[in-house]
Amino acid sequence: MRYLLLCWFVLAASFSDIVNARHDAELVNWLNQVSATAQQNHNRLLQEAKALKSAVASYCHSQQQDALAAAQNQWRNLMQQWMQVVVLQFGPLMEEDRRLRIQAWPMRPGLMEKQVRRLLKHADSVTLGTIKEASVVVQGLPALEYLLFEKSSPISQVCPVTLAIADHLIEQTGILQKAWTGDFLAEFTESADPAGIENNVDEFLNGLVTALQQISRRKLKDPLQLNLNNKEGKLKELESFYSRNSLTNIRSNVAALDLYLNGGDGYGLDDYQQAVDPEGVTAHLINDQLREIQTSLNGFTQPLESAIGNQKQRRELRKLHQQLVELQFQLESQLFKQLGITRDFNSEDGD
Repeated sequence: MRYLLLCWFVLAASFSDIVNARHDAELVNWLNQVSATAQQNHNRLLQEAKALKSAVASYCHSQQQDALAAAQNQWRNLMQQWMQVVVLQFGPLMEEDRRLRIQAWPMRPGLMEKQVRRLLKHADSVTLGTIKEASVVVQGLPALEYLLFEKSSPISQVCPVTLAIADHLIEQTGILQKAWTGDFLAEFTESADPAGIENNVDEFLNGLVTALQQISRRKLKDPLQLNLNNKEGKLKELESFYSRNSLTNIRSNVAALDLYLNGGDGYGLDDYQQAVDPEGVTAHLINDQLREIQTSLNGFTQPLESAIGNQKQRRELRKLHQQLVELQFQLESQLFKQLGITRDFNSEDGD
């Protein structure tokens, strides 16, 4: 009898080891796909930053309206690529205030404009070094949006400041791109230690949920005051109100969340589910919720900025906000539980 019990324990332990090894192998497949997607997006981000510098230089040389329109369009291209990157709220992005140096937002209304106007007064002496020593509110995409879309200052002042900020963005996006093709990439994908694998998955998914919270709260609920029926919202607290690009930003964020979770044509959550728990419903619940959100986003025909004072659009935006909150709940209550992940406390929590 003792011999039989010993054999049973040995077999049970061996089976457990096999299951755990299979689980870790599938997580590594998922992380490898995440890293491949992240590398592509960071490469494109750097390319778009360089293209913006070129478009701004062309405008400054020609001073023609079509060149300005091209520079504005390239700012939008760069912003949408940034939306694909900024949902990865972990790793190099969170070091040395890099996220804020590329996009200091949200911020107190009027703060960035005031500091940009100071730079414009001394435009002839503004260089990359000036921008690097300045506040983060003038170092990135919001300041460039103001300079390209607000159009109240002479081009002789706008161009030196805009070109210096564009150089700073090339520098910062280059640092991120280098990290995702170098040391951080190796750290993220090459760990053979189960604890290291689980830690990387933990950071990746916690980062995505933090980004999801920022979308639902910072980009919708707070600026549009969706929890207050008798309020109209605050236009200047929307993410990209000068360019009227705020809704497009959210669409790009959600598309990125989907891509990182599901891998596009590569390995993703649905593949992991099929491999480790074919009868499970976690992937189906999350992906059904993502489809609902994308359907709602596709239904909007007006910019988010037009929701100020528009009660019909605000009702639809409340629905979208609730769908985003529900997606967060599904991720935390289903996927985090399945993977044994604990939700990290962050600045979006607790109020």
